[in-house]
Amino acid sequence: MRLQTGKRVRRRVGLLLKCASIFCLLLVSVLVVACGANNGTPVSDSPQVQLTINLNQNFASPTPTLAPYSCGAWVTESTPSYYPGSVVMVYAKYVQNVDGNPKGMQGATARATIDWPSGAPTYTSNATAGSDGLVVFQVPLQESAVNRVTLIEVTFTSSDGAHTCDVGGNARAFFTAVEVSPTPTATPTNPGGLPFPTVTGIPTFPVPTRTPKP
Repeated sequence: MRLQTGKRVRRRVGLLLKCASIFCLLLVSVLVVACGANNGTPVSDSPQVQLTINLNQNFASPTPTLAPYSCGAWVTESTPSYYPGSVVMVYAKYVQNVDGNPKGMQGATARATIDWPSGAPTYTSNATAGSDGLVVFQVPLQESAVNRVTLIEVTFTSSDGAHTCDVGGNARAFFTAVEVSPTPTATPTNPGGLPFPTVTGIPTFPVPTRTPKP
């Protein structure tokens, strides 16, 4: 009788343990689902961005094309020395773009215009370009150009008169003359500091003559 009662008690205890295990499993599942539902990470509905890198593209700036005709003017010495009769050399060039290469406008006429800072009459000079399109002007300097900027504008006209080119505005050539002080000439002296003696005459001596023997 006691043996059967003990078996029934053990069955009930085993059944209770199984039920408790199942209940714990269900409770853990509910907690996992609840924590997953409260996750604060937003879910984006936007499509994913794809980045493509192309290493074959060239992002260098293209070389600008040359103008059909171009001209320029300059001086080789921007601070020439001023003295009576001094001049400054002004250079100018006129070229044409031929298949990407500059070619001199031979026979083109050039006119240089110089407005002196003092307001003196404008100086003009004409020249004809050579085979390389280069012209050279010799401009006599004026005293008003000393320590002041003087601008030179050059206008080109092709030999057939169909094309012109003007070197004006900020492209004009310029120079600023500087005054040169005369260099004093020193009188040569001897080591003692006294002037060299002046020689007034050179003594001469008679040259003896010999009579040839017969």
